Amino acid sequence: MPLVRRDRVARGLPVHVYGKCEFLNPGGSVKDRLALALVNDAEQRGMLQPGIRCGSNRREH
Repeated sequence: MPLVRRDRVARGLPVHVYGKCEFLNPGGSVKDRLALALVNDAEQRGMLQPGIRCGSNRREH
């Protein structure tokens, strides 16, 4: 996974600080993998089928 050195963030610190570039991860981000696992589980349980619309339960006003 690509890392980027964050010099401005670490200014004044005696260490280097790095940040992960999740958007460049070919395997997707942690959130992407979690969402896929939830969808796959719902499909296997029969809770989610083709043509079913997913979304918020909030009412539109």
